[in-house]
Amino acid sequence: MTRAFTPLEALMQTTIGEEPEPSILELLPLRDVLLDAIDKLDRIPAYIFSEHVVHRTSYRRLAEELAKKEGLKMSHVTVLRIKQRAALQLQEILKDDPLIKEYLNR
Repeated sequence: MTRAFTPLEALMQTTIGEEPEPSILELLPLRDVLLDAIDKLDRIPAYIFSEHVVHRTSYRRLAEELAKKEGLKMSHVTVLRIKQRAALQLQEILKDDPLIKEYLNR
């Protein structure tokens, strides 16, 4: 099942007694907060995080691309570690954001 686009569509897809899942439109502000947080990361970690999480590029492929485009020789394990550190940095950046707190406490 795909995510509903509007809150009304989300409500229509919900069975009686269940809370509707947030719609795409309702999640857009969270997306913007996350993109702003990613922009605060250094260039390479931001690239690795975005490519892996958003585009689902493998760590091995990212290592190959970084070697080709940036001249950076690193293993796929190193790329994984950079992505994990970026995720921790994002967690720290986002932990006090009011929109994130509201979403997590709903």
